[in-house]
Amino acid sequence: MSDIFISYAREDLQQARRLAEALEAQGWSVWWDRTIPAGKSFSEVIDEALSEARCIVVLWSKTAVTSDWVLEEAEEGRQRGILVPVFVERVPPPRGFRRIQAEDLSAWDGTQISPTFLKLVDDISIILGPPPIREKKEEEEPPLPPEVDTAQKEDIVEAEKERVAEAEMEPKVAPAPKLRGIPHWVYLPIGGLVILGIILFTRPWEGKTPDPEFTKRIGMKFVLIQPGTFMMGSPPDEAGRDDDEMQRQVTITKSFYLQTTEVTQGQWKRVMGKNPSYEKDCGDGCPVEAVSWNDVQGFLKKLNQKEGTNKYRLPTEAEWEYACRAGSTTAFCFGDVVRELGEYAWYDGNSEDRTHPVGQKKPNAWGLYDMHGNVWEWCQDWYGDYPSGDVTDPKGPRSGKYRVWRGGSFDYSERGVRCATRNRNLPDHRLRNIRFRVVLPPS
Repeated sequence: MSDIFISYAREDLQQARRLAEALEAQGWSVWWDRTIPAGKSFSEVIDEALSEARCIVVLWSKTAVTSDWVLEEAEEGRQRGILVPVFVERVPPPRGFRRIQAEDLSAWDGTQISPTFLKLVDDISIILGPPPIREKKEEEEPPLPPEVDTAQKEDIVEAEKERVAEAEMEPKVAPAPKLRGIPHWVYLPIGGLVILGIILFTRPWEGKTPDPEFTKRIGMKFVLIQPGTFMMGSPPDEAGRDDDEMQRQVTITKSFYLQTTEVTQGQWKRVMGKNPSYEKDCGDGCPVEAVSWNDVQGFLKKLNQKEGTNKYRLPTEAEWEYACRAGSTTAFCFGDVVRELGEYAWYDGNSEDRTHPVGQKKPNAWGLYDMHGNVWEWCQDWYGDYPSGDVTDPKGPRSGKYRVWRGGSFDYSERGVRCATRNRNLPDHRLRNIRFRVVLPPS
């Protein structure tokens, strides 16, 4: 079984050979030579190699984008969530693959120290894990002392103090009577008699409104998003819009708390114990990376267990866009002027092709950071076409193949980080530019 299957057009044989040799030098096994052994058919060999491969690298060129063979092999990789596209010529990707980020090796010099090649190695490592040559090197180095979880050293008294302090910080809403300032009939049993009377609530109980914001012990800060109605999607004349952004009126009937930033590497470690991020050197303040939609569900399950609740979840796609817009009706939360985007977002115009610590740019009007760019964010919904007509509290299709991403990322242009931009991927797919933030309904 090969680690990597390289899909390419016959005209790109030299580029495929050079890339295969470089990847094999990293310690991975690579299938690329399409020589057919005696007694085997072409389709048998291809099908066997495809089914056994753990990662499929497709080389896009002028010939490849029109090749039925290459397109079928690329589709196999996309469906299994193991596709890594690469440009060997600067051409538009074929329809159906235009939203999948591809690495650019069109000017690659063939060396293994080239930044473009190392970036490709990073992307493949997210799927396969670090290359064997790197793992061997790390094994030969003296082991670092194990990390000590200071939370485990807390004595019972200190832990109880933290629990009580956190309970006092939790947002609570006191129950209020359903009817105010109107009569209620009551029956009062007194000494075997029942007296019928009327109580007029001229001064009802003062109900406490949810706190506008609060911070959890592990550093997750939330702000309250009030109910409201907005136009979801984009108008036909919005620059850069896609066909799946059909505009319709959406009403959100319930308030919810939304995390002000993406979940960070430090927060993930406090809940899960290990950091799955490939760019660990970015620090605990950077978004956690290389987590699939399924991985996120595991995080939420454990977070709910730790907090003794079942309310933490991902935002719906409608909740996400409602919060991103923060009352705006423009392409971005701050308006339509692209030159101002750098004040609010990390995108391909200023990111230097990497993620950045959360909360460094301006927040939107509701106090939410990085809703444009930095990293895509998983939503709860299955991906599908919007239903026509006005809707209330939509939750997306009941089933599907892909889960929704929103917000764009550091390696996308301005059109890819608009409020209405949509994207999707398989729920078990891990990429270096997809993360998430958490919703908590008021209690």
